[in-house]
Amino acid sequence: MKFPTDHSFFSSIHRLLHSYNLPTAYQLFESPPSKEMWKAKLNSAVDQHTIATWQEEIQEKPILWYITTDALSVGKTHHLYTCVRPNRIDILRAETKAKLLTGTYTVQANRAVFNQYAVNSICTLCNTEPECRVHFIAKCPTSNAVRDKYRARLLECLSLHAREEPLELVNNAESFTQLIPESTHPSVNKGHLPPEKEVDSMELLFREYILIIRLLRCRELAKGS
Repeated sequence: MKFPTDHSFFSSIHRLLHSYNLPTAYQLFESPPSKEMWKAKLNSAVDQHTIATWQEEIQEKPILWYITTDALSVGKTHHLYTCVRPNRIDILRAETKAKLLTGTYTVQANRAVFNQYAVNSICTLCNTEPECRVHFIAKCPTSNAVRDKYRARLLECLSLHAREEPLELVNNAESFTQLIPESTHPSVNKGHLPPEKEVDSMELLFREYILIIRLLRCRELAKGS
């Protein structure tokens, strides 16, 4: 008699089938599905399990909160990359944007949390407040000139697509920060997915903006080193 907690082959199979909400080995033995049916059922179960895992991680990890869970799909490329043009500079822009979206772009607040030594979280460029994603994208005075230029272009883009309350989206730091890495998030779209044409035009704008403020930040940090 094998128990689910055993580390035997059969116990592992039992746990695996249970994890993916698949029929038990006994049920499969009693009523074996066809090869095609089993393949389809298995692929569907794996996809559902993967998406559920992603959604759980996004809810649990603050660094992932900017990612929208509504459009998660296994095997489907995120729109961040689907509208990237095939040239080196745009690919670099997309890489930087992906790092900001997933929280892997290192700002001072990250260093303060994850460094084994004591690190000040205050922005080293303006020395006004902790440098988190919101500060880096929407608030740091060092990037004001660039930010104002792109806010004006974003406002024009949102107005062109008849977006409701575009000024609120552009001028609110939290909304602006959400739009930049993930423009399809429900929190900045009143729960609706924006049209593909609007997403493509905004994505290009946001990729340009993120790379420019990243390079500006690197240049200013190099001056102070």
